[in-house]
Amino acid sequence: MGINSDKKRDSLSTVNNVGSQYSYPMYVGEVPKEQLWSIINVNIGATTMMTRIVLEGMKKRGKGAIVNVSSGSECQPLPFMTVYAASKVSMHIFHHLSFCMYNIQSHINYLGQVRFSI
Repeated sequence: MGINSDKKRDSLSTVNNVGSQYSYPMYVGEVPKEQLWSIINVNIGATTMMTRIVLEGMKKRGKGAIVNVSSGSECQPLPFMTVYAASKVSMHIFHHLSFCMYNIQSHINYLGQVRFSI
């Protein structure tokens, strides 16, 4: 991931807004393996690791806020975007289970389609 977790991270709030999906709808068996792993690593791995990095400081202070930006795709069947939708469902569960034992505010946003150019 390229994130050095040995360095001190001290954050009061974090917004996880990362996402990757297929170029166009297709059967899961047609998606190249590299693209599937990329979607999983970005949509699940990056959010999980970023949360882990900032969580320690928030636990020490006894407060903090984490906002996860998800997708409305987890709320409806998307048979040709299977892995993308599944990764967003995974983050929904991760979000709700990660903060129930800490005094950390958490919020998850479910967005519809968003298009932008980088």
